[in-house]
Amino acid sequence: MSKRAILGCGAAIAFLALSCGEQAPGAPKPVPFENRDWGIRLKYPGDWEAEAGEGFEPLILKVTAPGKRDTIGAGFSVVGAWSAAPLDVVASSFERKAAAGGDVAASVVEVDGRPGRAFEYRERRGAEYVRVRALVVAGYERYYVVSFAAYEGQYRGVRPYFEAIEKSIEIR
Repeated sequence: MSKRAILGCGAAIAFLALSCGEQAPGAPKPVPFENRDWGIRLKYPGDWEAEAGEGFEPLILKVTAPGKRDTIGAGFSVVGAWSAAPLDVVASSFERKAAAGGDVAASVVEVDGRPGRAFEYRERRGAEYVRVRALVVAGYERYYVVSFAAYEGQYRGVRPYFEAIEKSIEIR
């Protein structure tokens, strides 16, 4: 089986574990999260630690993986911003900031039917590199920035979790 097929299977298992009532053996039960003020819902692994903002605080949610050897330091955050600017303006501003540290791969995405842009890049933290996938998603008169980050050596292992979380996002 190819590496791509193996990674695809891992993503499918993580997604099924998060999106269905069934969970894979040993997989933590998914935790639903909702912030009604910002109009966003998602699910994340039940053994990850979460810190939620209240009301209209810009930090909507910050979640870190458990301190296991293969996931320590991995996590994601969701930040909200009010703006009437077009998506291209907001996304290009984010891309310029991300590109300050090096190359950025950008793509057009759709999250729960809403237009967005995805950016993948690396940034240096001390002696190590962190891989980041950041989404800039247009909501209704607001934007969401969802950033997934993990150290270079663990990114492949946590990527299926990030993909499952990304697929679970609902914007109201």
